[in-house]
Amino acid sequence: QMSAASRRPATVGFGPSGQAAGLSTVSQGAAPPLQQQPLPRPSTPSSQQSFSAVAEECADHFHRLVCGLVAVVQCALLNYYLVTGLSVAWLWFLVADIVVIGALVYGFVNTYLYRRGQYTRFLEAKQPGEIPFAWALWLLNQACVVARLIVIYYSFGTTVGAWGNVGSNLLRTTGALSCVTGFLLMKSLLLGPPFILKNHLFIFRIGAETAIDVLDAVDFLDVLLVNNSRQRLPAGLTECILTFAAATLLAPACLMSVYSFSRFGYLTTVKSRLVRSLHLLFSVLLCNLPLFIIRLYLWYSLSLTLVSAFVVKNILFIYLNFTDLMRQLLPEMAGQSALPGTAAAAAASVGASISQQQADVGSLEQPPESLSGSRAGLITSP
Repeated sequence: QMSAASRRPATVGFGPSGQAAGLSTVSQGAAPPLQQQPLPRPSTPSSQQSFSAVAEECADHFHRLVCGLVAVVQCALLNYYLVTGLSVAWLWFLVADIVVIGALVYGFVNTYLYRRGQYTRFLEAKQPGEIPFAWALWLLNQACVVARLIVIYYSFGTTVGAWGNVGSNLLRTTGALSCVTGFLLMKSLLLGPPFILKNHLFIFRIGAETAIDVLDAVDFLDVLLVNNSRQRLPAGLTECILTFAAATLLAPACLMSVYSFSRFGYLTTVKSRLVRSLHLLFSVLLCNLPLFIIRLYLWYSLSLTLVSAFVVKNILFIYLNFTDLMRQLLPEMAGQSALPGTAAAAAASVGASISQQQADVGSLEQPPESLSGSRAGLITSP
């Protein structure tokens, strides 16, 4: 029989070192100590994804799919006009189409991998959200589209109106599809929280400016589709119309680059301000001002009835872009304090401001302590 002392539960004491003492005094007849319950495994963000996060990811995939389909349809229609109006030899543009579609797929895949945290050599960005694929893909796609539009409008634009349902109306619609690809391209590169609200506002602004510029350029080319109007144009004006319309179609690439250089619209860097200023200057001198002057010339000198209400858009954008350019070049006009006089002090001031904003961003993106060993979320700390 066991004694009373052996039947009593053993007491556990804590020594100076903080370790439990007395567990070894438990006799063989005493009940074994309770096993330590395993700590609950920390939940990962993948197991806590809400319905809104899943819906947002599905919407991103849908934007990529629709953007690719619209680009394919636009290229196919332009190739149809070239083959029908000229010859089968223009099917060599299919090589350019394959390059464009391959670049889109490459950009979408790498963007998805970037957002999932699987970095590649070309995507090791210094800041969160800097993915320079939007403006590069847009510029590559628009270069192929603009080249074919110039050939179509210059070679046989006056005969397209007699093609019936696939005539001038479908040609205008095909050119206007560029604003759809641009907007969906920006939406597909949208970064998740905490940038979500600011990104939406920034993307809608870029998408609106892109759509208006593309529609303005397509409407500006209408004068080349009417035979009677084109015959009345003086020498060299046809080439000027095509040149400035092409510049207007390519201008959004510079605007989209601001989205990348400004860390998805979250930070204002020296590079983003410089590119934004160049875009404003480019938009005034090579897009809106020439289109406004040529439209007034067609209206008053040639008495053409093809001048549309986009002349008001040109006036409005000249005013807005000029005032915005002044704010970019002269910070005191925007109510901001001027930077220090020397270039070194100015660079130091801007660098300190950017570093502080980056620190704020990093504090928002810091994962919990339980997840310090793994990546938390789609956005990683810089």
